[in-house]
Amino acid sequence: NSLNSAFDKISQEISSVTSLGPNFNNFLMADLPSLTTPALGSLQNLYQDFLNRRYSPLLTACLRMDVFSTLILTTMLFSANCLRAQSIPDSLLQKLATSSNDSAKGIILLEIGESIEQATPEKSMDYYRQALATGQRIKNNRVILSSYYDIGVCYINLNKMDSSISFLEAAIPFARLLNDTLSEAKLLGIIGNAWLHKKDRFTAIEFYLKSARIWETCSNQQYLTLLYSNINALLD
Repeated sequence: NSLNSAFDKISQEISSVTSLGPNFNNFLMADLPSLTTPALGSLQNLYQDFLNRRYSPLLTACLRMDVFSTLILTTMLFSANCLRAQSIPDSLLQKLATSSNDSAKGIILLEIGESIEQATPEKSMDYYRQALATGQRIKNNRVILSSYYDIGVCYINLNKMDSSISFLEAAIPFARLLNDTLSEAKLLGIIGNAWLHKKDRFTAIEFYLKSARIWETCSNQQYLTLLYSNINALLD
């Protein structure tokens, strides 16, 4: 049936999530507690108009998932994420010791933090902050953007939602400076997750919709269907 087909395709794509780093899973892993119908009034109509513009057969299947199916998908993604938790690879430590310039050092510091975040988020935060300081010192907007992004998501893992929102919002101007619409879409979606953790569904959906509108303009729409599914689960 359509639901099984959707899960089959999503299962095949889970391995590709790892190429975006451990933090991106947080975009897909919104905590959806107590999925009762919220009284969202006109926002429901806004969302329906948004859906009516375009969606694929896979999107249709995802939007029809019930709450239990959504939780299964969340568990699948969480399991894929945890498999990557490990100690710092020797290769990254070697690269850090021999990095030729500060831009490369900032990127390596981020990679080290991402490699250990699931097991030791507090320790990974130290590496992210070192990367941020490096990026700010050399005025490298890409390193600054990635550092704010990783710090913001790490704060979600540490259950510090206000700090997460602050750092994620600080990253958005750098995404715009770089004309990186995909990163902006991801940031808005993760901010939505943070608001959902704070039990503010209305604000969470607002950010999800902002994210989806930008994501629709991107060539890479691989995870757009899952974003729609999160929105639909909150409005169902």
